[in-house]
Amino acid sequence: MKRTLLILAAVAVYAASFAQTDDDEYGKQPSKESQAYHAYRTKITRPPYGLEKILALIKATKGDEEDNVALSPKTYEGLSFREKFTYNMVHGESYAQNCDAGFANINEEKKVYAVLPGAFEEEYWSSRQEKFFENNHDSVVALMTASIGRTHRVGVNFKRVIADINATEMIPLLISTYNIEKKDHDLLTVLMLLMLNNKYQPFLASVSYKKLYADKETRWKTYLNFNSANEALIIQRATDFYNGLPFAQKEEVFLPVNQSLLHYNDRRDISMPSYGLEKILALIEQARQKQTGMSTVLSPEIYSALPLREKFTYHMINGESYNQNCSGPVIIQDEEKKILAQLPDIFGDYGWSVRQWGFFKDNRDSVILFMTASAVSSTRIGANFKWVIERLNVTEMIPLLITTYRNSQKKDHDLLTVLTLLMQDNKYQPFLSSGIYQQLYESGGSRSRAYIDFNASNEAQIIQYATDFYGGLAKK
Repeated sequence: MKRTLLILAAVAVYAASFAQTDDDEYGKQPSKESQAYHAYRTKITRPPYGLEKILALIKATKGDEEDNVALSPKTYEGLSFREKFTYNMVHGESYAQNCDAGFANINEEKKVYAVLPGAFEEEYWSSRQEKFFENNHDSVVALMTASIGRTHRVGVNFKRVIADINATEMIPLLISTYNIEKKDHDLLTVLMLLMLNNKYQPFLASVSYKKLYADKETRWKTYLNFNSANEALIIQRATDFYNGLPFAQKEEVFLPVNQSLLHYNDRRDISMPSYGLEKILALIEQARQKQTGMSTVLSPEIYSALPLREKFTYHMINGESYNQNCSGPVIIQDEEKKILAQLPDIFGDYGWSVRQWGFFKDNRDSVILFMTASAVSSTRIGANFKWVIERLNVTEMIPLLITTYRNSQKKDHDLLTVLTLLMQDNKYQPFLSSGIYQQLYESGGSRSRAYIDFNASNEAQIIQYATDFYGGLAKK
């Protein structure tokens, strides 16, 4: 192996001679092939999740005085996780004029560049968008992986995110995708950027590094000539780099695991009440900027001035109590194919405070009214609503839970979990005597990991038990 690397390195140095810059070809006209390749390498991947909806929202959004176009906090927070992924992947919220955008370089198709082109011509990702990619690393990787598996292509937006969030676990997929056509040389660039970002010493000591990255001022325009020697050397170094990563960073089965993580994130999506939402989001942000501890809490003066509906919105979208969860989320393999015994956490390291639970209990009827109106208008029940329904023992919402489940195309299995929890909390004897109850709540293991398989039989039994339970309540 060492000898092979030495031979490849020697050939590559000879063939490339020196890394060049596009300044060497100033004033020349690019060929049709170069123009076509430029269009190819600057094309983004457009995720399918709510794409038409997202494009319509972007079109309807007006720019600010600096031409930045960003969805309002209310609209953005109202998107599902997958829709946020689509929005951030197809749109840059921040504007910066780029006079060189859209122009091809001479022999562009014959080069391997040091850096990637921009994802958008005159826009770039805002801080909010960058944080989305960083804070949801595993889920973002899973969604990109699924897309690449379907299309066998990696758009420039995906490439930039892979480099930005240091997604080294995607190296095998990048190489295998490149090898399909060996046309997208920017995939080789991504491999080099990952080695650069991780300070991989064999790469930092190479001639390729010195020619491309040693001078930070010229990185944006340097390149290597594309040839089989440079191609082989980059792939071999990236393979060796990946093989030397800690085991946790290179799970061979990361796609199935991340599909379950995606499902977990979908389950945690909350309902965003419409009552004064923009006002409440602004107040929470102001409180966050002033906070000295970990919790974000509205002052008694500001809180007491809110009408009942706005207090409802505030409590539903903000947990005041901080309690660090060192163990992280509990994610079950293939959980999308299961009915779990418990609901997922909704605010991560945060939860509802005593004041907030007091609000829900003291205003039970109004809270039910507000949740019902939201569920009917949106045809969904978020994780926050599910928690409150269970904790307040809102058995009167059982018919709506079943209807909403059916309207979700039977995908929201946590609505079935709420039904089982309500029957358990009320000690409904036919359910307590069932095999489903025994598996979920009396199996002897941790309830946070207990589940039954999702299938037509279990689904039908839970709905029938809940229907009979509710019918018995209605007669009382």
